[in-house]
Amino acid sequence: MSTVKYILLSIFPALLIISCQSTLDYDISSADPVPVLNALWSAADSEHAVYICTSNAYNVSETEETAHIYCYVNGKIAAETEDYTIRQTSSKIDLQEYIIKTDLSAGDHVRIIARFPDKELSAEAVVPPAPCVRIDTTSVADDFYYGGPVVVENRRDYSITMTLDDNPGKATFYRLYSPNVHSEVHRVKDDSLVEKKDWLWFPFDEKDPVFKNVTVEFPFEIMLEFPFLSGTVNATHVFSDELFADNSHSLFFELSQDKYDLSIWHKRYCDISMRFRLASLSREEYLYLVAANAATASFADPMAEPVVLPYNVSGGLGFFGIENVYDRTILLKRCYYYDPSIGEMPIDGE
Repeated sequence: MSTVKYILLSIFPALLIISCQSTLDYDISSADPVPVLNALWSAADSEHAVYICTSNAYNVSETEETAHIYCYVNGKIAAETEDYTIRQTSSKIDLQEYIIKTDLSAGDHVRIIARFPDKELSAEAVVPPAPCVRIDTTSVADDFYYGGPVVVENRRDYSITMTLDDNPGKATFYRLYSPNVHSEVHRVKDDSLVEKKDWLWFPFDEKDPVFKNVTVEFPFEIMLEFPFLSGTVNATHVFSDELFADNSHSLFFELSQDKYDLSIWHKRYCDISMRFRLASLSREEYLYLVAANAATASFADPMAEPVVLPYNVSGGLGFFGIENVYDRTILLKRCYYYDPSIGEMPIDGE
């Protein structure tokens, strides 16, 4: 047994014994409920959601009162509403969802107010500059044939490069959304839709150094002995420009059309598109999402301490942030299929 592991295993039982020798009084059952406002907006959208709920002593619940939501852009009222819909989270928490309709641009100062009969919540954010992104694609033919319908125009294997040019002269923060893939199969004769499918998550290199995002750095020897201490998971895929300040960084993706073309049959064609999104963030939202990463990963770490999420809401809890998103959809090469034993080429109709 290594010296480091021996020392750690010797210390842990002692800590457990000490911790069991006293009892800490912890009773917050009489704590007052606290209103919560959460809103993460994208400047690319014209409709924005504001979520309201209540934080109680030991749980989160739906707010009983109705709020009136106001949105100010650069000091002027831009929109308001008191209409809401109940949305339930995956953990069965009911939220009031209010929709604010307004357009936003880089540099806009945005303030939202949630006004109740006896209280008021407010939060502010500034729309960051849009990220400067370039996308380049290269592809090679996939010589696909398995004895049934053959490809008239071969499917291709794609390599996609997303290059981010950093905003010079200041620390900047970003978030990569997992690319989406959309596939549709149509009949050649009348272009009618046969089948479609969406893949909401497309695999990419999550070990890219820019995604390194840990709250605690343990010595290498300790991480070898206790792999679960290797740090938090960057589930939100946020990163800073620390490794490429004032320069550029490229992210790489690969896709084979044969994995996404769905039904293959006589006189049909398949259209496949990929959607790429990369957002610029404020430093405050970046830190909020880093904390969210830690909260997500803490469930798998038996030694994790409670994670306190940053908040910027006055009069209650919660966070308000605005992203500026680069959003581009790329249509890949259309593939036609036909079976030579059945009839003519697809261009002659079905």
